[in-house]
Amino acid sequence: MNENPKDPAPLKVNGVEGRVRGLGGDAMPRATVSLFTEEGHALVATAMSDKDGKFRFNKVDKGFYRVVARVPGLCPANVPIKVESSLLAKRNIEITMVAKDIDTCSYGMAK
Repeated sequence: MNENPKDPAPLKVNGVEGRVRGLGGDAMPRATVSLFTEEGHALVATAMSDKDGKFRFNKVDKGFYRVVARVPGLCPANVPIKVESSLLAKRNIEITMVAKDIDTCSYGMAK
């Protein structure tokens, strides 16, 4: 079974930062957050979320990427993004983690 049947449209962001949360909205500290290129899925960088669930990648080139968040025991989140230099593209990525026994894996959204 394909856990991620359809990708959402890529989020347009300027820089890559955000927060990892649980289903109840609680911060998820120590989540492993990785940034991959869309083309070839090459690992660009990895960060650990802080006590407030926040993460950040500095100096990311323009282009299409995937942000993958992992927390032991939970379904990984896979968020397609587009990094571009635009004042309108300043958004935070909110990633909500879900338990593995739920049918669908989580996606992030921009606020």
